[in-house]
Amino acid sequence: MKTKEKLLLSVSSIILFVFSAIIAYIPFQVSFYFIADFFDISLKLEHYKIIVTTPTGSPLWTNISVISLYGFPSILSFVLANITRKVYDNARKRKSNYKLFLAWLNLHFDNLFWGSIIAGIITSTDFAYFLEWLYIPLVAQIFIAIAGIILFYSLSNFSIQSFIQTSHVRVYINKENQLKYKFFIMYLPLIIGTFLFIAISFPHSGLHERILNLTLLIPLINTIKYHDEENVKLVKNSKTFQPNYGIIIFIIAYILILQFI
Repeated sequence: MKTKEKLLLSVSSIILFVFSAIIAYIPFQVSFYFIADFFDISLKLEHYKIIVTTPTGSPLWTNISVISLYGFPSILSFVLANITRKVYDNARKRKSNYKLFLAWLNLHFDNLFWGSIIAGIITSTDFAYFLEWLYIPLVAQIFIAIAGIILFYSLSNFSIQSFIQTSHVRVYINKENQLKYKFFIMYLPLIIGTFLFIAISFPHSGLHERILNLTLLIPLINTIKYHDEENVKLVKNSKTFQPNYGIIIFIIAYILILQFI
């Protein structure tokens, strides 16, 4: 793989990582907003996040409102993650950028479920409220968090195949080159993208948001192992990855709009 191809691969993957994160976060936040509006719970947008302003002791906080507000958005993300996997498997368009976008989108949707469970229980916020109002004891919540880490880790089996089959050349994913290809298409973009989000929201983000960003790294731990490429269906196009400038403009516009709202 030439230096130019490595650069284009990583830059394209970073752009799609950020774009897919925004796309995955929109239904999560929109559902959060409409559920809060349904129960007359007041909100405000601050530093790229919707914040609840209704006091803790308000009578608006009922069993059903808490369970709905802090449970449904994450469960919706779980459903969308499974739908995205189906779309990826059945995608007729097999161009590299399209498949790579779906692979990142699936990972972000998964993280908004599994990562929300892990971060919520660790910080006793957000998804932890959902569990507490279901009267699930702390010991059980700890076990749920551990199970969440294990299950999220196990999703790496899909991550390995979904990312490496975006290659249009089999030599890139043979035993000698596969780890290098995964480094430029997965590891480097994920590390850079994750810490980019942390940097943008720091110091206004809370511990929950920072842990949620870092839980994205969990599925990658197991992807270092070699994956047999013989049964992997590669993309048909022969072009290398190219950054999509329309997506770049969308990302910049999205960040600026939220910054000045």
